[in-house]
Amino acid sequence: MNTQENSFYELCRNRGFSLSLLFLLLTAASFWLLTGDLLGTAHLESLTGGVGILDTRFGYSEAQAAEHLQDLGDQGRQHVLRAIIPLDMLFAASYTAAMIFIIASMLFVRRTKEQPYPSRIRFILALPLSAGIADFSENIIQGLILLEYPAYPPGLLSLLTVLTPTKFILVAAAAAAMLAEITAAILRPAAEVKTLNEQQ
Repeated sequence: MNTQENSFYELCRNRGFSLSLLFLLLTAASFWLLTGDLLGTAHLESLTGGVGILDTRFGYSEAQAAEHLQDLGDQGRQHVLRAIIPLDMLFAASYTAAMIFIIASMLFVRRTKEQPYPSRIRFILALPLSAGIADFSENIIQGLILLEYPAYPPGLLSLLTVLTPTKFILVAAAAAAMLAEITAAILRPAAEVKTLNEQQ
């Protein structure tokens, strides 16, 4: 694959580290808002007497999800719909972009411009992208349930019980892939670059 012909790869080569830092800062800021007292989960718990958000649990049944929604109360459900879900989607977009740019940037470390991307890159970048899609889907389904509550289609809860653990598994896989690429970039010998330059 020729990196010179792909604008995404060129963006990662030229601006990858700065974009990684930008999205890491945005991830931290959105996490602070999501968990904070102003609009986040801490405020939700004060409204509901300690009832938090559903999607921090790795696994739950439909009955447990239905009970959680009821325990939130009307005020809690409205807060989740209007504040928690938008903040969580911002957080998901931020960490997805951060992982994508970090992984892509690491593949350029100690490589010359003429060296192609490794063939594994598409699979690796699919992991954070899939995690972000799962997180977005989880939030959208929660939003649909809350908009129609209590007359929501029962099948939505079934989807929710599958999406939440799937999200956690994909995020863990993406984080492991990111750490592996960082480690590979650190250990990649500079001699690879020197040897390629000498052959040209």
